[in-house]
Amino acid sequence: PIYVWYGNPSTTTDQSSSAAVWDGHYKAVWHLADNTSSTVVADSTANGHTGANQAPTNTKSVPGALANLTALSYLGSRDYTNIASSSGGDLDLTTGNFTVEFWLKLNAFVTYASYFGNGVWLHTGYYFQENGGAHGLSFVSDYSSTYAAYNDTVVHSAGTWMHVGIVRNGSGLSVYVNGVLDQAFNNFQSPDTSSGAFTLGGSAGAGG
Repeated sequence: PIYVWYGNPSTTTDQSSSAAVWDGHYKAVWHLADNTSSTVVADSTANGHTGANQAPTNTKSVPGALANLTALSYLGSRDYTNIASSSGGDLDLTTGNFTVEFWLKLNAFVTYASYFGNGVWLHTGYYFQENGGAHGLSFVSDYSSTYAAYNDTVVHSAGTWMHVGIVRNGSGLSVYVNGVLDQAFNNFQSPDTSSGAFTLGGSAGAGG
């Protein structure tokens, strides 16, 4: 059972423990609700993957997917959050299974616009992007001077929040949108390891 006690006037500070909520199975959790005069984008896990935004977060804050919560907005290749990512580290996704979940709202589908990743085109790492003008989504893995693109061919609408899940299980890669399987692949190629920054927005995938 869960017990909630309201009305204790002696409790004047936040009693929550985000690091205890997001245990060791979670490598990073960014709520993107920072909304302060700082450029810091906080990681709610104990792993300390703190991001550096390119502008104070209160200048990029917009209404979020859930009521009374905010999110960060990104516009163009020079608008991004960088998080340090070491080769073989938590955000490298080079080996083993992984799940990445996030809320995404696109005011417009820009061809090959990148949403996040630590990759460099035709070199190393990975990124998640628009799938080449088809108003869909794509996970791109760069390895051995080439790449593999896992294109979700379902057409999505601009201006609507989507809950996206990307799941790797062995050689399989699945893309879910709003809890429904959009596309499944059985030939996932792991990216080559990258020490490039993990980037939200901006030019993820271009090495910027």
